[in-house]
Amino acid sequence: MAGGIFFLFFLVRAMGAGDVKLMAAVGCLAPSGVSSMGDALKQAVMIVLYSAMAGGILALGCTIFRRRVSRTFRNVWELVHHHLLFGVQSHPEINLHNPEAIRMPYALAIAAGTFYSLGTMLIQR
Repeated sequence: MAGGIFFLFFLVRAMGAGDVKLMAAVGCLAPSGVSSMGDALKQAVMIVLYSAMAGGILALGCTIFRRRVSRTFRNVWELVHHHLLFGVQSHPEINLHNPEAIRMPYALAIAAGTFYSLGTMLIQR
């Protein structure tokens, strides 16, 4: 399930296949530490949410560090507008194949989200 959510981002060329495969692997390992299927689904959702939050913080940091805040907000607006009009379709200019696109190591966000989720699970026990 976790990999499936990230696969949608891969389809619109917003994420690489390696990040999708990593999240799918992490999602497969999440049920090993819980007792029921409902708990496993909850744990996978929490990993995805925490990874998304860590990714947002990482993206904001990269954007500020590279001094492209206003351009990034314009691009986000353009992407939202594009997807509202055309659905799940890659934007012709704002995607991973654009050489000017800022790339960031999303595996760091996945690791942070996974470890944070694991930590909260262990604390709750």
